[in-house]
Amino acid sequence: MIINGKQLAEGLIIGLKSEIKKLDLRPVVAVLALDSDPVSLTYVNFKKKLAENLGIKVDVYRYDDTVKQGELVNLLKTLGKDETVNGIIIQLPLPVQFDLDELIDLIPRGKDIDSLGPRAKMLAPVAGAIAEILKQFAVDYKKSEVVVVGNGRLVGRPVFNWLVAEGVKTHLITKKDWPEEEYLKSADIIISGSGSPHLIKPDMIKEGVVLIDAGTSESSGVLKGDIDPGCQLKAKLFTPVPNGVGPIALVKLFSNLVELIKSQK
Repeated sequence: MIINGKQLAEGLIIGLKSEIKKLDLRPVVAVLALDSDPVSLTYVNFKKKLAENLGIKVDVYRYDDTVKQGELVNLLKTLGKDETVNGIIIQLPLPVQFDLDELIDLIPRGKDIDSLGPRAKMLAPVAGAIAEILKQFAVDYKKSEVVVVGNGRLVGRPVFNWLVAEGVKTHLITKKDWPEEEYLKSADIIISGSGSPHLIKPDMIKEGVVLIDAGTSESSGVLKGDIDPGCQLKAKLFTPVPNGVGPIALVKLFSNLVELIKSQK
């Protein structure tokens, strides 16, 4: 079965709109973004569009690669202290010359809607989206053998940490470990977020596997996932790219915003 993430997200949006109306304020989210990554800017636009639909104001602070670390530090310090700003997002990835850990540490816990910080209060949006998909389709992940591909800050790391905290037998495969096909072949659930187009092929997986593709990259101007579309023929459940995990994760991002605002009242 191919999961329609857009359709699933639309159902969640109805409930989220109702929650936002109860806040008695128009939430404000600040996004720090660099112009160097076209895929990142695409996601910034997705976030703005959904936010407008939900009644949330998004202010985007865009920079080019020549910006200095100190300027970004000053911006985040200002946003962190600004009581009119309810959430802060650092749009990833950032170029390697930036000290991302320093920047993340400047986001107050109560404004960390992406859950990038080590003391984040909320489940990371992609992990929340995957949890939602597994719940909606009655996948008993706690009794499954799960493989997570990739160790990035937005997908692999938070998803792996969430599953381990839930007591799930989980194996993490990083780029240096690849391919480790023995783990892929035995996995009941594969969750991928490596950002490598069509990395996982049909001959690497078993029949009836649940495939959650949370990896996105651009190839010839087209967004592609980590999992080859041919894998859907062997999968019990398959999330495509686009319109799989992505739309649900965006809703979970703003759900985190609402929950953090409510926790501070």
